[in-house]
Amino acid sequence: MVVKVYGMGVSTCTKRVFMTCHELGIKYELNHIDLLKGEHKNPEYIANMQPFGSIPVLIYGKDSTLVPSPTDPKAYGLFEQAASIEYSSFDPTASGVYLEKVHARIEGREPDIALVEKSRQALLAKFEVG
Repeated sequence: MVVKVYGMGVSTCTKRVFMTCHELGIKYELNHIDLLKGEHKNPEYIANMQPFGSIPVLIYGKDSTLVPSPTDPKAYGLFEQAASIEYSSFDPTASGVYLEKVHARIEGREPDIALVEKSRQALLAKFEVG
């Protein structure tokens, strides 16, 4: 099955999804959402794709998004809890890896390998249990 990714190819967050899919061997297709034209803020997108008008959105299977409906408070609360953990615990260190491995080249500079390794080790430490 191919995961549909709704986002903008130049978006850092969308690129994170691409990198994750690549690492996990998941096939995906990009459905371009033009932020500059406000496509992410139109009522249909907000009603059917992402209630806050954000990108990226992943669709897998038939009509299945990763964000549960706000009309299901328990499911939505569990989603928000997981998103908060990701945002506060994993995003800062994962961003360090991404910014140096990918974004540095976009900026025309060589990545700081020491910073990549420091961020990578910090990220791996988050997964240690016990």
